[in-house]
Amino acid sequence: MNGKSFTDTLKEVQSRSAGQADTASDQLAPDLMDLDGAYQAHARPSNKSVQSIHFLLGKEGVRSFQYVHLDSDSQFRTGSSGQVIVVRFAGLKSVQVTIRGRNLWRLYDYLHQHRMPWIMRADRDFADDKEPIITAIDFEDVV
Repeated sequence: MNGKSFTDTLKEVQSRSAGQADTASDQLAPDLMDLDGAYQAHARPSNKSVQSIHFLLGKEGVRSFQYVHLDSDSQFRTGSSGQVIVVRFAGLKSVQVTIRGRNLWRLYDYLHQHRMPWIMRADRDFADDKEPIITAIDFEDVV
């Protein structure tokens, strides 16, 4: 690694692609998470469809999928330990993504509208009862 944070590298790539010098005033695209900022369970929903979703997993990095591969058979359940969203991406290999947390109903809807650019797993459960929080994101290859 080059010692730069993911956010710094992303800013550098964005400024190069725009043909501008990297300055302190450069901003991340509004739909990308500032990884050095405070925890948010998910992005603000985009006003229009986005092409991909990024699952931010803390020290485990980021895993991303294209919305074009989102299968139509998804689930939203409520259990004793909170809420569960189950979605499946059917690309060359099918992957089931299970998202656990609280206050996730709006997230579930935005996922199906292809308007959610990223979701972040919390490293601990600290949110109040009304705030959305994602306590686990699990990936399972399905046949």
